[in-house]
Amino acid sequence: MRANTIFAALLSGLLLVSASHAQESVTGIGVSLGERRHALEIIHVLPNTPASKAGLTEGLVVDEIDGIATKNKLLKECVDMLRGAVGTKVKLRLIDTANGKTNTVELTREKIPVAGADSPAMPTRPPIYDENRDGGEQIADALVAAKKDNKRVLLQFGANWCGWCRKLHRLFQTDDEIAAKLKEAYVVVLVDVNKGHNDDINKRYGNPTRFGLPVIVLLDAEGKVLTTQDTGKLEDGDHHDPGKVLALLNEWAGKK
Repeated sequence: MRANTIFAALLSGLLLVSASHAQESVTGIGVSLGERRHALEIIHVLPNTPASKAGLTEGLVVDEIDGIATKNKLLKECVDMLRGAVGTKVKLRLIDTANGKTNTVELTREKIPVAGADSPAMPTRPPIYDENRDGGEQIADALVAAKKDNKRVLLQFGANWCGWCRKLHRLFQTDDEIAAKLKEAYVVVLVDVNKGHNDDINKRYGNPTRFGLPVIVLLDAEGKVLTTQDTGKLEDGDHHDPGKVLALLNEWAGKK
């Protein structure tokens, strides 16, 4: 399933940017990292960086950095281990969970350009989660619509930096059967939980984000929790299995 809500890694360097000051570059290998089921995972690879040139891809688990296991390390500690002087090398032990294969690669750190005040903005993916919306208000509006149309409410807790959240959202939109079932039987709410946003809503529904992101909570039209779904169990390699997702939606759709 995706990355934990604690997210502190960009470009394999700790990138600190404010409105008044921005770094022009950081030193690293060109990946964004996140925690997924207590493992350190690559969630984005920037083009034309040491990582992309070495063939690193989203979803690979970083098991060791320079021979040191990442399992019990904080995310920031792992980021710091990847940083270093330009031209120095870092060795990663990677696990491809899709096929169970393990590989070790050695990369040379480079300066990774970052959009600053006087440089062109780096392309960004459009947000799918509204980081300004109150989750309680979103759910209240959804329940009104659900009662009116005799539907369920599907809460998808996630964040805009979460690659697996985007994958699930894209599947909801592009798979014809899934899109049809959602339209027929559900009101979908994307609840942003970036940096503790909507933490009260997460607690209200039993802390579903303990499973990581994205996580699905299904409600009936009265707001009662029907089930909480760890979406890691819906995965198949580097994507969500459409059959498993559709089976979940069919199981809890209710009768029209």
